[in-house]
Amino acid sequence: MLIRHDVYPEDYVANEADYPAVFPVSDNGKMKEGVATLINTKWAVTAAHCALDLYKQDFENHPFSVEIAGQTNIIVQVVFPEQVGSVKTIRDRYGKIHKVKVKLQDSYDIALLKLKHEVNHVAPISLYQHQDEVGKSILLLGWGDFGTGDRRLPRFQLVNDGKFRLAQNKITGTNGNYLTFQFDNGDSQDVLPLEGVNGPGDSGGPALVDTESGIQVIGISSRGRYQSIFRTIFDRQGRYGWQEYYIRVSKMYSWIDRVIN
Repeated sequence: MLIRHDVYPEDYVANEADYPAVFPVSDNGKMKEGVATLINTKWAVTAAHCALDLYKQDFENHPFSVEIAGQTNIIVQVVFPEQVGSVKTIRDRYGKIHKVKVKLQDSYDIALLKLKHEVNHVAPISLYQHQDEVGKSILLLGWGDFGTGDRRLPRFQLVNDGKFRLAQNKITGTNGNYLTFQFDNGDSQDVLPLEGVNGPGDSGGPALVDTESGIQVIGISSRGRYQSIFRTIFDRQGRYGWQEYYIRVSKMYSWIDRVIN
């Protein structure tokens, strides 16, 4: 998570038990990368680019396990939207998958993960269906790389400390399947107390919004860039001015509902 440099960093550290439906896609014991959210007792949602490595899995013979609020479960299927592009597996002469060729359509960067066992100890988070997202305050969650907005992320230095963090932001625009918002500095009139955006490793994480029905998933972390193309080319992620692109759940709701049902 990328956070304000003028706010105490520990203020951004969250308790995983407060968000039990949010879990890492990959956990090697040192780092947790990629984020998924339980939206049904047997289904979770993440970013398509986070799920591509799972596509290589031979689920039947080599189960891929995840931990959801202290209990282990197994992913048995990965489902991409039809529009995501071409996903093709290449097998060696023994039938083992050794490469996945993908032509990803960025604006459909979403995937569903089917679980083997029903999750009954955690309440799923429902999905936001309305297309009135602009102006809404959101909560971002993840275990990704950590940095402050006054400096860019280092090129050859590990900045993932494994801590679970949250940050705030406000949706400022929509663009087709995307929700957009920006990382503002402390001097901005629009800055929030815990202003932040995702870092590498936070992809797939939810943007949560408060509603009359409780918290709901309004977006899925996909990608980001600086608004200036020149800056995007020469400045690494991490500084103020970075703009986030989240997949709009409202635009993908009918597909999600069709797959799950």
